Amino acid sequence: MKAWVLGGSSGLGRELAEGAGRRGIGIVTLGRNADQRVNLSDERSVGVLCNLIAGAARELLDEVRFFIWNAGELEYEPLSEMKHLDRLTAVNMHAPTRILQSFMKRKKELSLHMKPKKKS
Repeated sequence: MKAWVLGGSSGLGRELAEGAGRRGIGIVTLGRNADQRVNLSDERSVGVLCNLIAGAARELLDEVRFFIWNAGELEYEPLSEMKHLDRLTAVNMHAPTRILQSFMKRKKELSLHMKPKKKS
């Protein structure tokens, strides 16, 4: 059993990844300083990861049971004074959603091609 942890290289995400690892769950971290590098504020970086997922082999995704979405940024200003709403939206919602959509689409594509297991 495996888990992918988006934002798993530091902070709370790292703690979640380490906790899952202690429970015997294989971990793949995704982030700027992770197993699979991705910069959520860079559309090209997100696109590269989505393309990798779209072509991923069954073996890479087959055991993944958890996708932990922990990555994000926060601007420490009152809402009325926030200046980087586009970036915050891209990093906190748009990019992770694209990655998760790619992940779910590929898992579904692979499951459509799976032969039913024979009953013994």
